[in-house]
Amino acid sequence: MSKKIAYFTNSKTLFTNNTVLAVFREFLEQDVEIHLICPDGNVKLPDDLSKIKKHKIPNPLILWPKNPLKIISAIADYVSLAKFLYREKVETLIGQDHVGLIIAGRLNKILKCKNLVYFSFEIYFQDELNTLWDKKLKEKELKYALQVTDILIQDKVRMSLLKTENNVSEQTNWHLIPVATTSDITHLTKNVKALKEKLSIPNHFKLAIHSGSVEAWSGAQFFIDALKGDWPSETWLVIHSFEEFSDNHKVHLELKELQQRGVNVTLYHHIFENDDQYFEFLKCFDVGFALYAAQPQNGLGKNIGEIGLASGKFSNLMMLGIPTIVTDSTFYPELFEKYLAGEVIKEYTQINPALKKIVNANQDKYAKEAKRLYDEVLNPKKAIHEMVTSLI
Repeated sequence: MSKKIAYFTNSKTLFTNNTVLAVFREFLEQDVEIHLICPDGNVKLPDDLSKIKKHKIPNPLILWPKNPLKIISAIADYVSLAKFLYREKVETLIGQDHVGLIIAGRLNKILKCKNLVYFSFEIYFQDELNTLWDKKLKEKELKYALQVTDILIQDKVRMSLLKTENNVSEQTNWHLIPVATTSDITHLTKNVKALKEKLSIPNHFKLAIHSGSVEAWSGAQFFIDALKGDWPSETWLVIHSFEEFSDNHKVHLELKELQQRGVNVTLYHHIFENDDQYFEFLKCFDVGFALYAAQPQNGLGKNIGEIGLASGKFSNLMMLGIPTIVTDSTFYPELFEKYLAGEVIKEYTQINPALKKIVNANQDKYAKEAKRLYDEVLNPKKAIHEMVTSLI
């Protein structure tokens, strides 16, 4: 009889997380049955994960509803789910981030499973929380964090932060697994000329890429300030977003205005059909950016400032051999001392010299160092295999 696990998440974009994808694939390879407890029981599964069984996640009951019928309904959902998991003999509960952990922890009080595992992709710090909801969430996270047997987190700096913040037991097993894909990229091609034609970029420019969220916390203000200032004349910046750029978004509006003024920047909204298409797009660029700006006033302080190996953007660029400019933190300077795969900056005025240094240097050397960093530090395949094996 196969082993069974239950995975709890309130994320509707679960499968944009490379770690989750790789972990689920490893569980299935080891003949483990996965029960995914998710919003409305209706997260879209990738084709190769179609065997996963989906269930609706209960109300986390962070703040109790005023309507008693909603409380009764939520409790009934917990009881029904607990009975199902008990009947299925599920031995491992995995909670993703604080809401997932809280719900898994509640059920584990009844089920007494072999493993209660916390997958931490975001770290929430008490001194950065402003709303009653967030403070109550943290209070309950701390309660159930004391009961976990295992924690997945991305690197030693984030492990230290979470260990201190959540007062984690010394008996807890830690699994350090970067957010990185395990995709085979050996067959990928690139067509730089076609991309420049599509985006109306003159052929003689070097290309730089920011791909992902376009927000203050993801370094957008760095680009605005740099483009207004001494942006290198030989480099063209493409800012790619999976979401549409909005005229009601201050940062987006400033970037649109710069584009309309003829500055060397293109805003590009596009959703790729699969990883291969996305990686072939990224391969066309000479330089990548993985910039992060802590926003403690918005609850995005140390978690963003010390994002480290929780940055899937950084991992993708390293895997593809693209030299990358990153923001200063505890972890990145140490990495780039050993692997000459890019440059570390502290402020936007350092973007220009960093770009010039990279585009005028030996690109092959940078590419080899980036790929070496991925192979030796970021590739999560071995660590994921070892973690999954230990849990079953």
